[in-house]
Amino acid sequence: MHILLIHQAFCGPQNPGGTRHYELAHRLGRLGHRFTVVTSGLSYLTGEKKGGTTNHGEIDVRIAPTIGSWHRRYVQRVVAFLSFMITSVVTGLRVDDPEVIIGTSPPIFQALSAWALSAIRHRPFIMEVRHL
Repeated sequence: MHILLIHQAFCGPQNPGGTRHYELAHRLGRLGHRFTVVTSGLSYLTGEKKGGTTNHGEIDVRIAPTIGSWHRRYVQRVVAFLSFMITSVVTGLRVDDPEVIIGTSPPIFQALSAWALSAIRHRPFIMEVRHL
């Protein structure tokens, strides 16, 4: 199965932050599934460019460009969320034939991107709510 995750703050093992989605993707990849992640090129903890490669073994990581920053003024943060919402859809449309699309929240904007991709591609949508 080919799984597509839209997650602006995706972290690999070389990035600071939570790696639960990396762990999920890694384990599913070892079971023979394909896993593609569309993410931002900036670390949500440091605001700096993420280090490392865009391919983590079984995980294909695609960078969606964003405008703005997580760590500046409120308006710039909203601009970063909104720009990722748009560019992640464009980037997600370039992913070859995902069978299921996962959206995660917060922020809600990336979940809307995943939902839009699932509607455009007529694929099942899974919504993960990480914080109530």
